[in-house]
Amino acid sequence: MSDEKPRYPLVIFDMDGVLTDHISSWMFVHNHFGVDNEDGYEDYRQGRIDDLEFMRRDIGLWRQKKPGITCEDVRSILNGVPLMPGANEVFQLLKQEGVKTAIISGGLEQLAERLRTELGIDLIRSNGLETDGNGALTGEGILRVPLRSKEAVTREVASVAGVPLERTAAIGDTMIDATMLRMCALGIAFDPKDASTSGSADVVIHDKDLREILKYIL
Repeated sequence: MSDEKPRYPLVIFDMDGVLTDHISSWMFVHNHFGVDNEDGYEDYRQGRIDDLEFMRRDIGLWRQKKPGITCEDVRSILNGVPLMPGANEVFQLLKQEGVKTAIISGGLEQLAERLRTELGIDLIRSNGLETDGNGALTGEGILRVPLRSKEAVTREVASVAGVPLERTAAIGDTMIDATMLRMCALGIAFDPKDASTSGSADVVIHDKDLREILKYIL
């Protein structure tokens, strides 16, 4: 570890499409079961349903395919999600430099927990699945990160980490991350999926190699 204090003592990452080389943990489970929720997505996009109903419809598709599906089943499926190239090296270097790391994601906590263990991430905020006494999914989601804005969660994570937003960096890839990128001292759009994400960032990286962020953070 260098004697100098890190320029950004906290780095916040989106998960799906940034730490993992797959656009959505929810969609990864959909693909496993051969289902899609395009109707639900369109209803959510148009404001006809809220986050909880959107999750309810997703989970309902899985329960139709596998009645009695458990969190462990979902965790097992998500073990197949590939990491973004360079992820292990990035987190090793950030840890060496004394940088705290966090995930803020509308994705599934089963994947976020896996990444916390594999990469040594300090804080995770992601969405959950409600279970009954036997561990089976009830069909309800647990909303911790609203899909439309990460603003409140970003403030909360920075507060818990004890680092002001003026010294925090954030990395995201979709318009859901746009507010987070604008709020932090450094916003990096990594393999951005839309113009609003690129326009909200200080730096845009198109190469799908997470090591590309290091030159801006360290």
